Amino acid sequence: MEKDIYQLYKSLPDKSFSEKIISSMDIIESGGNENIYASIKLSDSGSCPMLTETDLCSIHAKIGEDYLPAVCSTFPRIFNEVDGVQELSTDLACPEAVRKALFNEQGIQFYEKEAVENRMTFQSIKPSAAHENQFEAYFWPLRFFIIQTLQNRAFSFENRLIMLGLFFENLNFIVEQNEFHKIPILIESCKIEFGKHEQIEDQLKGIQGNWIVKLDLFNEFVKEKSTSGIALKAYLECLNQVMEGVGFTANATPDKVMERLKTASDEIVVPFMSTYDYIFENLAVHNVYSKLFPLSGKHKLMEEYFLLVFQYSIINIQLAGLGAYHGKLTEELCVKLIYSYIRNNDRNKNFIQQMLKLLKDKGLNNVSALAPLIKR
Repeated sequence: MEKDIYQLYKSLPDKSFSEKIISSMDIIESGGNENIYASIKLSDSGSCPMLTETDLCSIHAKIGEDYLPAVCSTFPRIFNEVDGVQELSTDLACPEAVRKALFNEQGIQFYEKEAVENRMTFQSIKPSAAHENQFEAYFWPLRFFIIQTLQNRAFSFENRLIMLGLFFENLNFIVEQNEFHKIPILIESCKIEFGKHEQIEDQLKGIQGNWIVKLDLFNEFVKEKSTSGIALKAYLECLNQVMEGVGFTANATPDKVMERLKTASDEIVVPFMSTYDYIFENLAVHNVYSKLFPLSGKHKLMEEYFLLVFQYSIINIQLAGLGAYHGKLTEELCVKLIYSYIRNNDRNKNFIQQMLKLLKDKGLNNVSALAPLIKR
């Protein structure tokens, strides 16, 4: 949050409420500025400590909207800056944003218009100022190629995700060798290879989804949620329905749960996604654009890709459970699951780090191991 908002909190007449707010925040010692001065300490379950028992903002309720930091008052808008140009996107923790951004069959498109006023820039990078021997200098060709690959509907989305992983493994090798000048060569080479549609389809069609791996991942995911707790009621409802739908109980046998998951995936998710496959395309493109992928600065290069795959896989598994519970999938069920999952989990740094560690510990840290997790 901004420094002036932080100072307002410190000077509130209600000292008890003031102390409650200040104690829930950390001053950013390194890399902070007037606009990014302090951060809110989220609970283990990822919730804001200033929420009431009914999930409403106590700051807004008690002292008004003018006292909200920009990150809250601008929600669900996300403001980034690239080479001095403002980029506006939406936070998918909002159900209406999910409806408009993900349920757009034409795919996500980008428009230029006059900038709007905002109080805060979430992230700012200047790739044009980087030297050619710096990774940042190749942000634009990388962004264009990644989005182009994700939106290439000549392939199924799961195959696009695997193709992107193969590109990232080669890119990661180049980055580790500090041979950044080879990035344009790699991009052009992959453009040629990815143009060989029939050849790639033949290579990837032999990869089958591995439900043993998927169930193991989901089991660890549920354990983490059981330990940290779930702050958002909408997501708790979804996860409970997922678990009930596949009979995920203490006495359930893994084989029985796996059978129900696979059956629901084959009979409900696959037919539904034959019409709505663009949902995951739009979700991935949104992540790439809004998070300045792969230059978010929050994770290593391959970890950025792992998180894309993890989100895709864990949402797919939960869709199977929801489908089993309701006997069908609908747009509204998808909206509720996706927005509530993102709101409950995506801001939780501890959760993200634990999931990255989980993937590493399970050996799911290369494309060969991840491909059966991606495939339905």
